[in-house]
Amino acid sequence: MNTAPAAHRKSTPHLLSLMKTSFLVSRLSRRAMLTAALLTASLSVANAIEVTGPGARSVPTITSYVPTNVVPGETLLINHTDDTPLGAMSRLEFRAANNRRVSTTLTRVSSKLYRVTVPQGAITGPTTLVSPSGVTREQPAISIVQPALRARGISVVNMAQYQVNSVKKGATEMLPAGTVIPQGEARFLTHNFSTEPSIALDVAYFFLPPTPPPSSNPLVIRLTPAPVPVLTERLLCAMARPDVSTPAKALTAKLRRELELEALSPFDLLGASGGEAALWRVFQARRDRSVTLQGFGTTGTATISETPFTGSNPGVLPVTRQFNVSLSMSSTNPDEIIMSLTTRDTNERIGPRISI
Repeated sequence: MNTAPAAHRKSTPHLLSLMKTSFLVSRLSRRAMLTAALLTASLSVANAIEVTGPGARSVPTITSYVPTNVVPGETLLINHTDDTPLGAMSRLEFRAANNRRVSTTLTRVSSKLYRVTVPQGAITGPTTLVSPSGVTREQPAISIVQPALRARGISVVNMAQYQVNSVKKGATEMLPAGTVIPQGEARFLTHNFSTEPSIALDVAYFFLPPTPPPSSNPLVIRLTPAPVPVLTERLLCAMARPDVSTPAKALTAKLRRELELEALSPFDLLGASGGEAALWRVFQARRDRSVTLQGFGTTGTATISETPFTGSNPGVLPVTRQFNVSLSMSSTNPDEIIMSLTTRDTNERIGPRISI
């Protein structure tokens, strides 16, 4: 028999309802706290990842910096070999104090080489490439140094058609062992312009003439391969002697310079295969012809000596004629040179263009 007062008996269902509600609220609170914890952990992981989203593969990778140690305000060359060009990125970020970042834009030098100005406030550490859509990828670290520790030397930019295998000052090889300068890239050579403001450099390109085309084509000259597949040119690299007479002047003195290796001209390439006079022998239309090419860059003269095949009179003297010659690189084949001959007096073209 229930002896509890009527009022108490009526309040019991309400109390039970409050207890259930409290339990539900507690369970929901625990779920909310767990969700918040998971969300916080997810955000922490996301913040620690430099490459995010399906577009991460579209952000290229930097292979090297030239030079490897700079001060804010200096220019920096960046090599990369990815299919995605660095120029497609919106900016390059450098680490800064207090976990901040400072950024700069990229300027194209070649498809594999870009130039940036190191922003003020940058410190040593990895850099980060940022795509226009905000996708990021962490890059190799760069050393930001005090002005007294700046790199001294030459940033060699290879804009020629071939790979550079050697850069010598006299008998001294300036490229580190096992190092080459691929076409379109840059490397750094250590040199002190304070003590030697002008130096002569012998640059050797790996130059391998292509396989000669079929001789059945009368408009194609077959070149004899070079005895040594190397083309060497001597360049003068000079810079005003840096004034480092006082600590203040040493902080702002220019200690390095860029040296751009220009594209080799057709005469450079012909001379590499044919020797100093670029002498070729051509057999065409039953005449023994020799062609001597002399010039610079893309224009010069062609001296043609020809002796008819007389058979019975082998002592016939050769006939010598001289023409203007114009050379150009083929737009479709980097190993092909187009040669045109014109008369010396009227500059009229003689015969068809010849592929070499």
